Amino acid sequence: MRQYELISKNEKRNIFFNCIPFCIEKLKLTESDHAHIHEFSQLTIVTGGRGKIIVNNYEKNLTEGCVYVINSFTPHHLHEVEGLEIIHLLFHADDLMKYAGTLKQNEGFQSLFVLQATLNESMDLTNVLHLLYDELYYISNICDHLLEEVSCSENGYEVMVHSYFMILITYLSRIYEKNDSQNGQKQKFQKVISYLEDHYTEPLIVEDLAALACLSERQFRRLFTEKYGLSPKKYCLNLRMKESCYLLKSTNLSISEISVKTGFEDANYFSRQFKKHTGLTPKEYRKLETF
Repeated sequence: MRQYELISKNEKRNIFFNCIPFCIEKLKLTESDHAHIHEFSQLTIVTGGRGKIIVNNYEKNLTEGCVYVINSFTPHHLHEVEGLEIIHLLFHADDLMKYAGTLKQNEGFQSLFVLQATLNESMDLTNVLHLLYDELYYISNICDHLLEEVSCSENGYEVMVHSYFMILITYLSRIYEKNDSQNGQKQKFQKVISYLEDHYTEPLIVEDLAALACLSERQFRRLFTEKYGLSPKKYCLNLRMKESCYLLKSTNLSISEISVKTGFEDANYFSRQFKKHTGLTPKEYRKLETF
């Protein structure tokens, strides 16, 4: 089991009311953990110490100021931990999208909470946000205020907690957008990514995607692959695999039914692609313990 020391016994809270349900915890890790998955998304802010995060087979050094998002059902664990102090915010991506409003149009939000979550298997230096000292100080204060509101639970605390949570998400999104030197190019793909998120179960026609980005098909393929490290086809496949993982864990649908729901007409082909993507068969994945 994961070994950790709570900085304060009161600094872990589950928040469930009529807005975004989430959990916030402030931890000081003293040991590495083991590979695990969970049914929620995880926003992690490193406030001190050092260590490594391993997502699938990719390893990334963590130091003070690192911020990253792990998508639901994505295998990961922390390694070589040395007094690693972190803040975890655990939430369901669907809930965040429901309340994000116009923030969903922000390039930083797309990169940090949509694209990064989808591209966990190709996580690289561009997928981790690095906060400056004053930015980390501001974020830490927001989290402290959030924890204090929950601890005191005075009248109206639900509104304050929800507000602090959305301020945190918005502030991080703005920083990510500001730090992105390729922001102009990202705008070309915003409509494409939104379209794929809504239509990934349908047959992929690259020519139509290129038209959305106002590019020739050849330019689109090249620029898309340069930016995301994946071809449009592989990106769409990742979305299908993400949904497949969710359905395997959260429903009793058969493998054949899940294959159809996620855009695969052949259940055998789906099973082969799933094992290639996760290293497990759908049946093995369904039995895998979650945390």
